[in-house]
Amino acid sequence: MERRNSFLLIVLVLFSSCSFFDSQKEDGVVTLEGSETTTSTSRNSEELSWVDAELLLAQCIRDNEYVLDDPQKPGDLRRILTPIFIEMNQEEREELSLVIEKCAEENDIPLDARDGATPEQQAAILDAELEIAQCLREKGLDVPDPTNENTLRDILPPYVLTGVISANDLRALVRECITENGYEVPEDLREEND
Repeated sequence: MERRNSFLLIVLVLFSSCSFFDSQKEDGVVTLEGSETTTSTSRNSEELSWVDAELLLAQCIRDNEYVLDDPQKPGDLRRILTPIFIEMNQEEREELSLVIEKCAEENDIPLDARDGATPEQQAAILDAELEIAQCLREKGLDVPDPTNENTLRDILPPYVLTGVISANDLRALVRECITENGYEVPEDLREEND
């Protein structure tokens, strides 16, 4: 349970509410959907921008008695929540993680690229994560290979929480590995959004 709840630091450390990996049919190439600026939700059959999705999550989190500012650009919610998570004990992290899950569900905002993905897309996501994990190891961050049950989002947050690497340094390292493996950096992970 501890590992699963810490995955919600995806909002904080690595990923945001949009899907990043997509399987291309031609030649089996995997790409990152980094140029997308919206995330699909069924909320009134509209697409929400990164900021709108993060604003909805922030408001819902505030409605659950947490104090935080409104995000202003892609990835801001991660920046706002990271220090809060770091200062919390494990029980408090789990409680906030449950609130984030509940808020995402209530607002129909996907927190995982695997939500609703086909088996082929899930395999493509795992392949991309394996490449990124290998690259991280080559750059000195000793991470295990991800699996469908233990994704990079599960693996990476403890490195920040235990002080092995800062959130900003981890983002930069992941960004390098994404680029070096031929993927496009997702909008919320881009340097201008640090």
